[in-house]
Amino acid sequence: EFLSNPPVVVKNYQIANSVRFFPAVRALWQEGGVSRFFSGVSMGVLRKSLANAIVLQTIGPTKSFLKGGIEALVGDPTQREIVLSFIGGSFTGGLAEVLTN
Repeated sequence: EFLSNPPVVVKNYQIANSVRFFPAVRALWQEGGVSRFFSGVSMGVLRKSLANAIVLQTIGPTKSFLKGGIEALVGDPTQREIVLSFIGGSFTGGLAEVLTN
């Protein structure tokens, strides 16, 4: 989250002010130096922590719910666990992102 914040700040500034990349970077630097590129990072870390907590609490019950349907479609136990983890993780991760954005 910390490393991905500066490009997001620049992108948002570009969108809000209809400017290109380098003018946006210069303007942001003049507004507050290095710290300006990290504005909002604490809320991003908080949001991501909440999203991860949602995933950790819901992935087990989600996989249990999906297990019967996956067993009917995938015969091999190893492949079944992979498919179950992929679908369960995708569903809970997507839901967590929607709930925390």
